[in-house]
Amino acid sequence: MTARVYQRGRPGSGDHPCGLDDYFWPLVEHPTDWINDRNYETPEALDIQLINGHLRTLLEGGTVEKPVFSFKEGRRVGTQTVRLQKDQVLLLDCLHGLYPPLTEGLDRNAEFRVFVDACNTLYEGDGSSRRIVLDTDVRLLRRMLRDNRHRNTGPIFTLLHWHYVRAGELFSILPLEGRADVILNAGFPFDVPVMHPLLCGAPPVLPGPDALRDHPGFLDARIRLERLQHLLGRTVGISRDALEDRHLIPGNAVIREFIGGSTLRLPHNE
Repeated sequence: MTARVYQRGRPGSGDHPCGLDDYFWPLVEHPTDWINDRNYETPEALDIQLINGHLRTLLEGGTVEKPVFSFKEGRRVGTQTVRLQKDQVLLLDCLHGLYPPLTEGLDRNAEFRVFVDACNTLYEGDGSSRRIVLDTDVRLLRRMLRDNRHRNTGPIFTLLHWHYVRAGELFSILPLEGRADVILNAGFPFDVPVMHPLLCGAPPVLPGPDALRDHPGFLDARIRLERLQHLLGRTVGISRDALEDRHLIPGNAVIREFIGGSTLRLPHNE
């Protein structure tokens, strides 16, 4: 699930993308829990004051030194000089883009807010069970693939971390959905079959049945893993060769962010 906010200058030709994930505080500044995990799923994991100040400066025609964050290193590794051209639109991409303090004091008329969700209403298997595939499970599968490929994070850790993701969604994402001007559905019926060969192939990304043996207290993770295994066990996936077919799965399809082969430049996925 993700939210995007468009901060508009005067209508013109082109936009300037700005990923707010670069404004994360270094991970060493986040407190750790009992398994050495950190809750960076809250808006406060971002340098909100710096974001707000940079937005003000950019919309007033000034120049900022935007940080560049490395998720594999967990810290800022440099800066990028950013300045909007006269008629450019500033495109903000952020999980917490609708969180009010980020844009506090800015002209509401200069914003157009888009909420992008992945909401599929699908039955498992052939539909005879009448069992609905949960949106949260599809997002968890997506994140397992992305974290494993681009975040230097294994699937077990993603699973153990997921309770932070859900808490963040329930606190500062879903309640703010109504602030959006437009809501888009970025979920597709083929998401699970397309991810299947990567999650269950050789080597598999999805953890096995005994993966949580050393974490007996994580009941939430265990329930989710059992549900994912059940879902994928009832899914017929496409072949790995078919994953490379851009006639079958376009290079600009949202799912490409997670399975690879995107023709779009994806920050932090390179």
